[in-house]
Amino acid sequence: MIKHTQGIFEAVKRPDIDVGIGHYDIIVRRAQNEINIASLSDGGYRNHLQLEANARLFAAAPDLLAACKAVIDLHRRDQLTDPKQFEQGWGKVFDAIHKATGENPLD
Repeated sequence: MIKHTQGIFEAVKRPDIDVGIGHYDIIVRRAQNEINIASLSDGGYRNHLQLEANARLFAAAPDLLAACKAVIDLHRRDQLTDPKQFEQGWGKVFDAIHKATGENPLD
């Protein structure tokens, strides 16, 4: 199975050269370079809030995947009853949800 590009995904707002509301690039930084993973544009719907929300979700995808895998791993090892392990596992989930939505998942 081919793995996704490794690294911290970041949503970077770019100015639009036309009349649109701009676009976001989802990138991974490597030394002095940026690896472009995806580009999201306004697509003609002119809703900058939805565009921003989509960019956050794309950028959080690797964190969401890692958090889900961590909780599944804890479950497999039957360590969800260990308070420290439980807190670490769910902490990853909460952090990933916050990155994806910009909101505290406990609110």
